[in-house]
Amino acid sequence: MKWTYDELEQQIRMIMRTNNLETLPSRQLLEGIGRSDVFNAIARKGGFRRVSERLNIPCASSTHSGRWTSKRIIEELKVIVEQQNLKEMPSKGDLKALGRSDLASAITKHQTMKYWADKLGLKLKESETFKGNEYEDKVKQIIEFMELEVKNMTTKHPYDLLVNDCVKIDVKVGTAHNHFGARAHTFALHKKYASCDIYVCVALNEQEEVENYFIIPARDVQIVTLNIGTESKYNKYKDSWALIPKLVSHFNKAFGVSG
Repeated sequence: MKWTYDELEQQIRMIMRTNNLETLPSRQLLEGIGRSDVFNAIARKGGFRRVSERLNIPCASSTHSGRWTSKRIIEELKVIVEQQNLKEMPSKGDLKALGRSDLASAITKHQTMKYWADKLGLKLKESETFKGNEYEDKVKQIIEFMELEVKNMTTKHPYDLLVNDCVKIDVKVGTAHNHFGARAHTFALHKKYASCDIYVCVALNEQEEVENYFIIPARDVQIVTLNIGTESKYNKYKDSWALIPKLVSHFNKAFGVSG
């Protein structure tokens, strides 16, 4: 059953009166009194924080009204997996269809889909695996066009591509989103000190089509999460593909390799 905000508010305020609450009832309370239907409705409306703002009812601390943390993401993903009886990691599209665009955005800002799938002990959907491989292949084709040799690495490696047996490249993908009031792309690098030499950041537009490529030396992004907006200092690396053969040349000279 899909409730309007008015219908949802009526149910919430009735539960608040019955249980002498001054805040939104927590997920634990709702499930404990057999009102999972209300929790499901809140989830479909975008989660506790969004419903709290819309209905002007404060959140209890247990509803995770603050910033996204790994613990919070895992807990909320577990709820959805259990509710929907899923055997695979839900995709961003699945989460958005359930009214959880907030969670969909959080999981890709903080880590990769594979990271969260591993945390939950779930397999990635074939479409998600294909998507990651698709952009690696696009990047590989562009580099090969520069007459360089490119190898795909296994998932055990901390980087995706190896160019001319010396330059390590990690491919990151980010879709355009609203970042503190401005359009931006966010790439989860996961660690401050990279295991690669170059990041190739694939920026997708809202329709998930390639908008830009940013080829950035790893030494210049010693951060965990990379945000690139319209006025970003990293815009100078847009389509800077020449950095790759240049670095290959430096390696060859350093180790006395010809060609």
